[in-house]
Amino acid sequence: MKKRLEYLLFFVAFLMISFLGIQNHRYIGYFNWKTEIWSDKAGYYVYLPSLFIYDFDASRFPEAMDQQTGDGFNLDLQNHKVRTKYTYGVSLMVSPFFLTAHLMAKVAGYPADGFSPIYQKILNVAAAFYVVLGLFLLRRFLRHYLGEKWSYLTILILFLATNLLYYTVDETMMSHAYSFFLFALFLFSLQKLLTGNRPQITWFFILSFSIAVITLIRPVNLLLILVLAFWNVASFKEFQARFKHFLKIRYILIKAGSFILVFLPQIIYWKYATGHFLHYSYGNEGFSNWTSPYLLEVWFAPLNGLFLYSPILLLMVAGLVWMIIRREPNGRLIAAMFLMVSYICAAWDTWYFGCSYGQRSFVEHLSLFSLPLGFFLKGIFSRRQPDGKILIGLLIIIFTYYNLRMSYAYEKCFFGSTWDWPQYSRQLASIGLFPNPSGKITFMNDTENSSLNSWKTLTREQSRSGMYANKVDENNEFCCQIVKKVGDLYGKAPYKVEVTAWVSAPIRLDPEIYLVCSIESAPSTPFLWLSEKIDTHLKNLNEWTEVTRTFELPVGLHPDYLINVYIWNQNREKLFVDDIKVSIE
Repeated sequence: MKKRLEYLLFFVAFLMISFLGIQNHRYIGYFNWKTEIWSDKAGYYVYLPSLFIYDFDASRFPEAMDQQTGDGFNLDLQNHKVRTKYTYGVSLMVSPFFLTAHLMAKVAGYPADGFSPIYQKILNVAAAFYVVLGLFLLRRFLRHYLGEKWSYLTILILFLATNLLYYTVDETMMSHAYSFFLFALFLFSLQKLLTGNRPQITWFFILSFSIAVITLIRPVNLLLILVLAFWNVASFKEFQARFKHFLKIRYILIKAGSFILVFLPQIIYWKYATGHFLHYSYGNEGFSNWTSPYLLEVWFAPLNGLFLYSPILLLMVAGLVWMIIRREPNGRLIAAMFLMVSYICAAWDTWYFGCSYGQRSFVEHLSLFSLPLGFFLKGIFSRRQPDGKILIGLLIIIFTYYNLRMSYAYEKCFFGSTWDWPQYSRQLASIGLFPNPSGKITFMNDTENSSLNSWKTLTREQSRSGMYANKVDENNEFCCQIVKKVGDLYGKAPYKVEVTAWVSAPIRLDPEIYLVCSIESAPSTPFLWLSEKIDTHLKNLNEWTEVTRTFELPVGLHPDYLINVYIWNQNREKLFVDDIKVSIE
């Protein structure tokens, strides 16, 4: 009876989360940046229609489908190739749902093209299914360490108070919901394997298969092999025994066979797409910050900082410290995993991982980090003293409420600079957790956030702060655009715009580079055009110089008008621009 009730509970959770995901995408339309088959997500997904509908022939796809889905993949019509830089792991997970949608489309007479609404809607169901199943397995794993009551409480808080919720109901074709399930499956099968009275080949195969798919989706997740090596290991002697145990030929064959089974289709695809069996598809992207990792930014920056968007994880850190102090099993191992994951994320080129709600690369690791969180909750609420219980209970309620409100209102990207606290405060104001700004409203662009810049103009040749600056040259006539609608300025009637930018020129400039403030009645339709030449401010070549200009605005601007600030390089001379700030009063 108890087991049936558990199954019923998780089935109801699956139905509710599926409904929430579908409702959340109900009014956003299709083929736009808020839909599920778009950009990176389209790159993960394209394997399915390619395999089951179009035979990997780009010429058979609907016209310009790569452009209609945000260029997450490329249709090479000349060579009839479908090219994506992403691996097929997410498509593998989604494939049963895709085939269900494909059958439903054919039976119901909907377009069976792989991209029509029925295919997009079922992705919300897929993410809900895998996350709920992951939570189910995770609870089974946690109860071995925490007991029944605390394992339920832990997974409930983990789902509602972290960005796992957002990636379950909002970004349902991103990899994180599926990787979360695979991590939970790994931990569940590991527990079964280690607590069995005799060798269990089936559980080792499941564990090996989960590691293989996790690695296929995101290679750095091969770190999970350390958990297999050190979980519940208390001494070097125990480590030696485990190492020898898993070096047995049957385990080596299972592990190798799992990786071959999972990676062989990917290798075949790489050969088809590139002519090579092995291929690094990320081009110039990589781990360029090994010696100067962005750790503080990864943890605390308004631009997708881990603890700023999932503050409940501060209790996880407290649980880790507590586990280590009390010499609880696996405390040091989980702490080491947390630091390694943080360092790897901080060393990546785009350490904030583009459009993201918090640090999305930690979502799958939440299954592992749930143990210290649960350990902390159990330790606090099992004590007799009420003071600590009340304080932690209030923090949990506040952190959960904060995450629910932010997840609901979040616009998929943080449109601000790395340490842009004014933009973060405006996010809080939009959900009623912070008063609307009064007086001067400031917008910043430190050129680090790709959501605010074109990759065409970003460069690492020079930068005043961070890794990047914008470059205007013969290929880029315009850059550094900041556009704000008058009606979005909290009901204010703007009368002044102050612009500050840092610029550096390698050569003496012709006097035709302008700092522009354009008031537009519609995009690219100037109502008023104000400008100042930049070259008059520069004193020394290759030195960063602050350029400041105040533009007076006419009174009574219509709420639909746009304030558009940008750099115009009329003669296309080379100029570097960084750390732009626009203040509107």
